[in-house]
Amino acid sequence: MTEVIYRVDPKGLEKPEPPNDASEARDRLLDGNRRFIELFEKQQIVHVSPEAVGICPDGGTLPQRPFAAILGCADARVPIELLFRCPSNALFVVRVAGNVAGDECVGSLEYAVANLAETLRVIVVLGHSGCGAVIAAVDSYLNPQSYPSTSAPLRSIIDRILPAVRLADNALAEAHGGRTAKGPAGRQALIETSVKMNAALTAASIHSVLSFPVQYGVFDLLSHKIELAEPPVNPEAMLSLAAEVAASDPIRQILDTTRAFWS
Repeated sequence: MTEVIYRVDPKGLEKPEPPNDASEARDRLLDGNRRFIELFEKQQIVHVSPEAVGICPDGGTLPQRPFAAILGCADARVPIELLFRCPSNALFVVRVAGNVAGDECVGSLEYAVANLAETLRVIVVLGHSGCGAVIAAVDSYLNPQSYPSTSAPLRSIIDRILPAVRLADNALAEAHGGRTAKGPAGRQALIETSVKMNAALTAASIHSVLSFPVQYGVFDLLSHKIELAEPPVNPEAMLSLAAEVAASDPIRQILDTTRAFWS
């Protein structure tokens, strides 16, 4: 059992200054994720200042000072501030199933860019393994007959993910020969490839609209690890990324392991 104790202490962690740029903001997020993973390894007592839990020393209201805006999935297993080990007021978080860039989500991020420029340095689109919204999109793609029975609000989410699914399916077919998604192994590989491509496509779309530094990444539910990268800048680079993901060791392992299980 791992025990984590948070102690609010006026002499706790000082309020950090905003990162200087997007690269430093990304490094701060990744360092927070590393420290989040360490929570599972040993007992820790974390001293935090009152400001870190939203308490203003003079009894007033703290102004917003986030250094990163995160578009993440609504999945309850992906607590954004916790997995980046960030205190209150460090992140401007927008959450929606499938981390899709609907008008309300992009409008929220646009607000952050326009009004929180003093401290905001980067936008991150964060997907996660085993995403239910991506699974729904993959299953609609593999079984189009099920699509009309889906409610209109859910279809609006699925529709935004389907381009990533098609891109992933084509890349998997090229990397492994044939339509691998026909079997259980291929379906799982298609899901996880689509998760990453959905995050990358969404990040590229947001960058083109807002002209602000954007990163994308995937939170692994098993390892709790996050990796961040800049999205591809053009269609050719996006195709290259899809091919790289489809041929990667994690996807090959999914195909090999699941095939062995079902054989």
